[in-house]
Amino acid sequence: MRSVFWADGRARASFLKFHDVVVFDVTYRTNKLALPFAPFTGVNHHRQSTLFGCALLADEEEDTFVWLFTEWVKCMNGVAPHAIITDHDKAICNAIQRVFPNTRHRYCKWHLGKHMVDHLLSLQKLHGEEFANYFNRWWHSKTVETCIQQWDELKEKFNIEENEEGWLQTMYRNRTHWVPCYLKDTFFAGMTSSQRSESINAFFDTYVNSQTLLPDFVEQYDKAILSRRSQELSEDFATLNTTPVMHLNHPIEIQAGESYTRAIFERFQDELKASVSLFHDEMGKEESNSKYIVGSLSTERSVWEQVVYNQNEQRITCTCAMFETEGILCRHAIHIMISNQLVRIPEEYIMHRWTMNARHRNIGVSNVLLEKNFNSNREQWSTLRSWALRAKFNNVMECAHESPMVFDEIDNFFSNLMEKHEKDISAKQIKETEATSRVESSTHSHTIEKLPQITVRDPLESTKHKGRPRTISRLKSGLEQAQEKKEIKKRTCGRCGQKGHYKSSCTNSLVANLSNN
Repeated sequence: MRSVFWADGRARASFLKFHDVVVFDVTYRTNKLALPFAPFTGVNHHRQSTLFGCALLADEEEDTFVWLFTEWVKCMNGVAPHAIITDHDKAICNAIQRVFPNTRHRYCKWHLGKHMVDHLLSLQKLHGEEFANYFNRWWHSKTVETCIQQWDELKEKFNIEENEEGWLQTMYRNRTHWVPCYLKDTFFAGMTSSQRSESINAFFDTYVNSQTLLPDFVEQYDKAILSRRSQELSEDFATLNTTPVMHLNHPIEIQAGESYTRAIFERFQDELKASVSLFHDEMGKEESNSKYIVGSLSTERSVWEQVVYNQNEQRITCTCAMFETEGILCRHAIHIMISNQLVRIPEEYIMHRWTMNARHRNIGVSNVLLEKNFNSNREQWSTLRSWALRAKFNNVMECAHESPMVFDEIDNFFSNLMEKHEKDISAKQIKETEATSRVESSTHSHTIEKLPQITVRDPLESTKHKGRPRTISRLKSGLEQAQEKKEIKKRTCGRCGQKGHYKSSCTNSLVANLSNN
């Protein structure tokens, strides 16, 4: 065996719910053989790390990663992630392009920062101290247009040619994988690095070490996963059985507390509280779109965020793109909503994957995928259909709670459906019973009389029981013998007054004769 990959049913089901972003990292070493441990990590509805599968790899070559990604996507019912975060490794990047051509690939910010420090120091020595300032302005541009403009200034200032081979030129060509303004249109669940995978690695440190053998590693892995999933169940229980504490008692806050899980609601409250201290200026209005700049008085107005609010459609966008990347409304958007006296968050701005219903509704399987998998694997197709059907039933249950009329309508529909189905089953069973009885009567009726008559009697000899025979007394222990000696010493005879026996067992003939006379 060179490499091995595995994923259980719980990991596959979790991926269908939270498949929008995946973190992949191979920096962890499992044992003294230094095998790379490669977990596929995601984020559940409580912002907890969840595993979508793991692998032990023999090496870190491109072909090995291609094999791993191919097997993993097969195991995940052919559903590719929407976004993936990895280290800036050439082998991993090439494998992702080959296996996940439509997946948005982001470089880990932490690993990239380590590489950036080394290269920027040499570039700063070459071009001067001003280089770092120009580079940071280009890197932290808020829009793509500003980023292009800042890059042109950087090139002109330091005479940089894009066609040259160098770290800076290579990173510019790959800017869509790491420059923030190019990634604002993709949901990453608030993640910018492979920290989720690293937290999984740190979690496994409590179960494995450098001396752990591979067979033991598998057992320890099961224990670790069990502990990890129990934390998710505990958080589910806490969310369902606790009442969120309100800070402002604003209707928007109350709505968020009823919709989000506990961890996400706390994150929303941070943005809500921060929105109170912000200020805004209206920059203009075009038809139903109002444009604002929002920020704090302690910062320059040039760095304030731009917010566009459509009052008719109740649509709101912010240049910080927190909702697009994290799925939670930012403080700037909340500030404008409250300023416009909105009392409810539009439903489209409450991301479903951050609610408790994400456990059973968010199934990432389409009808096209079902038909595709049906042609290749009927067993897998059946599993997918059952998951998708269960999700639809959960959707129906939620619709039933909206109004009594809808509840009665759904109840009548299922009652009629089950009644028809039970009639069909009963008719089928009656036919099968009649057919079976005819066959049995024709094949066995003439043999019943010929069967030998058997009389059940007692056994001829008594059965020997296991255990100690009743007639044999067991040997007494030393403790029991010592206890008996103590009891004997305590006895006092009523006739002779001596110790060690009672009156009934007295053997003193003189005293016995006197007492009899």
